[in-house]
This record gives sequence, structure tokens and C-alpha cells, in this order.
Amino acid sequence: MKRAAAGAILLVAWMSGLRVQTTSTQEGVVMDASGGAVEGCLVTAVEVQTGLSRAVRTGVAGRYAAPGLMPGSYRVEAGREGFRTAEAEGVKLSAGRTVQVEFTLQVAGQREQMQVKGEVGAVSTNAADWGG
Repeated sequence: MKRAAAGAILLVAWMSGLRVQTTSTQEGVVMDASGGAVEGCLVTAVEVQTGLSRAVRTGVAGRYAAPGLMPGSYRVEAGREGFRTAEAEGVKLSAGRTVQVEFTLQVAGQREQMQVKGEVGAVSTNAADWGG
């Protein structure tokens, strides 16, 4: 009886070491066009089939990590105010794997508004005034 109990304990201990990893991690760095780290950038991974998403922010060095993602095909976006949003499509995550996705953000274009002022002269509707 003692032998069976000891065997069962060993079996449970051995099986607990064989945990199956069912999730994956997506991580990377977000930089600007000059190579500087973009702190506080929102990185969102969206699983294409389910639409489920996970959002994380980059740290001081521009690094981010999104652990615990289910395997699948993802669209990943990185964006921050003052920059154009960057996107990576078709990011494949497999169980137990870590996938690196790096982003380089471009500065957003500035909007310019120009106001033109002028005066319009009188317009004649008389054909004789048109000349020609």
C-alpha cells in the first residue's frame, strides 16, 4: 500500500512538471523615425477571427509585452498622439512561443489651413459686355 501511494505521488509530481503551454506572447519595441524609444505608446493585438483584443503600453525604453495571448492570427497596431498609427497584419502566434513585432512610428503630418480673402468684382450677365 505504501508503495502504491509513493508511486501515485511521484506520478502527480512528474505530471505537474509537464504542464502544456497553451498561450503565447507577443512583444517588441516601438521606435520613432530617428531611432528613439516611444514611451507610452498603445500597442493593441486583435485576434482576427474572434475580434478579442489585448492592449498594453510601452515603457521608457519603448518595450512592450503582451503575454497570455491565445494562438491565432493577429493584427497588431501601435499608436500614440503625434505619430501615425503603424499596423502589422498576419502576425501568427503559436502555443508556447514568443513572437517579436517591432514598430517604427512616423511623425503625423501637420494640418495647415489657409484662408484666402479677396473681393469679387461685379459680374455682368449682358452678353455684349463679355467681349469677343
